[in-house]
Amino acid sequence: MVRSSVRTIAPSERSGLKPRLRFAQDLPCFPRYCVAPVSRSGASMRYRFGDCSLDVDRRELRRHNVLRPVEPQVFDLLEYLISNHERVVTRDDLFKSVWKGRTVSDGILDTRLTAARQAIGDNGAEQRLIRTIRGRGFRFIAAVDEESKADFRLQQISADSLLPDQ
Repeated sequence: MVRSSVRTIAPSERSGLKPRLRFAQDLPCFPRYCVAPVSRSGASMRYRFGDCSLDVDRRELRRHNVLRPVEPQVFDLLEYLISNHERVVTRDDLFKSVWKGRTVSDGILDTRLTAARQAIGDNGAEQRLIRTIRGRGFRFIAAVDEESKADFRLQQISADSLLPDQ
């Protein structure tokens, strides 16, 4: 077990000191005080589709229950497409959401879209999960199961209630 050598500093001693953090455990939020990030819509979500799951809180993509590393923009692109799976998403929508309105080329979007397709086992030829609608944009066409953290907790509680008493 590793012990931290951090000592508590009284408020009167803090003036004039610059914070100097070297290790994650020195952060005031490590580990149990951190707040999990939430989706762009404000809800804690987990999406399941095909053989993949996208956990927005943990910012994890899993395929065949194996963690798949993806770049942050690729993750944001997938999250936006999946959360808007009921409609066609335009390039402008993606530029506003993923790149926050910054000017980027269409080639960058195409590269990130290719990476997103590869991460979930799709490609531009088959378009089983992400379909390109020529002249309009993109649409996530796979069946999506949305699971909020509250739903997940309720499922966990109900499953625990089925266990026999010891």
